[in-house]
Amino acid sequence: MDKNINWVGSGGVIRTDIITRNDAGESYLYEIYLKNPVPSSLSGFNTALGSGDKYIEGKLRRQVNTASVYRFPIGVDPFHSIGGLNALELTFSSNPTNAGLLTYLEKSNLVAMGNSGHAYCDVGKDPTSGGAQPFNLCSAGPDGIMDLLKCTKNQAYQWSVTSNTVGTFNYAIEVFPTANCELSAAGDLVLRLPNSLLWLYYGVART
Repeated sequence: MDKNINWVGSGGVIRTDIITRNDAGESYLYEIYLKNPVPSSLSGFNTALGSGDKYIEGKLRRQVNTASVYRFPIGVDPFHSIGGLNALELTFSSNPTNAGLLTYLEKSNLVAMGNSGHAYCDVGKDPTSGGAQPFNLCSAGPDGIMDLLKCTKNQAYQWSVTSNTVGTFNYAIEVFPTANCELSAAGDLVLRLPNSLLWLYYGVART
């Protein structure tokens, strides 16, 4: 599809399969491919968390090539307990490689990290005398000293973003989970490289 997608009126859901796949976005057989790379080529979609209309139920691929904000209004079955719309947003700080990014919400059967969820990385200044604190409460930024990262939240869902082209992408990501999809409305995001066991601490990235 080289033109635009625009929801009007009361809207509706665009499902990328002949039947719903409940909460398993990875199981939808088809995808919507919006080849128009203009960020505004997708409009009229819902922004309310868990919305039951005006979003893509299943898989959405968008062409990107501009330093701008691209919204991906994706989700699963609108009648599922996690709610329908669980969107994500990518903000490119420089022009990305011209590519089609395939996105969907999938069930997670992966453990975020080995070693009992422990890893070492330089995230912020040493904690206070209490001995431990969330990274977002660190008193300062990275100080050259490795910190112990303990992942204490194991989620049942994750957002998948896959490019059809090898290239360079400088971006920030923000996800918009419903209350039933996410244990907390704010937390830390850990990213995994495709086909890799390596997980990298990214920072506060949930809304």
